[in-house]
Amino acid sequence: MGTHRFAAERVDVVSKKSFAELVRSFEDRVPVADPTTLTRLLRGGATQAQIEAVVAQMSGDFGLMVLGKIKQRSFASQLRARQIDVYLIGNPVLTDRMLDEDPRAGLYAPLRISLYQDSQARSHVTYDRPSTLLEQFANAAIRAIACVLDERLAVLTAEVAQS
Repeated sequence: MGTHRFAAERVDVVSKKSFAELVRSFEDRVPVADPTTLTRLLRGGATQAQIEAVVAQMSGDFGLMVLGKIKQRSFASQLRARQIDVYLIGNPVLTDRMLDEDPRAGLYAPLRISLYQDSQARSHVTYDRPSTLLEQFANAAIRAIACVLDERLAVLTAEVAQS
C-alpha cells in the first residue's frame, strides 16, 4: 500500500440567491448527460470525431455535463432540514484524455461541485480546484486539462452565483 500527500484548494462562492434559485441557475447552465446516447455511440463503433462532436453538443456552453446528482439533504440528517446537493460533473472527452496519460486521474473524474445553504441561510457553490487535485500526477497534458477545467469552473460558478 502506498500513500501520497498533496494539497488541494477549495473554492467557495457565496451567492445572494436562495438555495432553490442557485440550484435552478446551475441546472440551467450545466446540462444532464444522456448516457443512452453515449453508450449507443460507443457500442456502435463511432469514431473519435463523432463522439467528440456529440459530447460538445451535449455539454453546453461550459463544456461540462452533469453525470450524477446526490441530494444530501435527504441523507445527511433526519433531525433538521439541510439544503445541499452534490453534483458529479465532467466531460467524457477530457476524462478520456487524462486517463490516457494516467489512469489514477480517474479518481477525480467526474469532478464534484456542491451547492448548499449555510446556517445563516446563505447559498454557496463550492468545489476543489481541479489543478490542485491533479497536480500530484506531475503530467503536462493532465495539467493543461486541469487548467481548462479551473477556468470553466471559475466562470461557471461566478455566473451561477451572480446572475
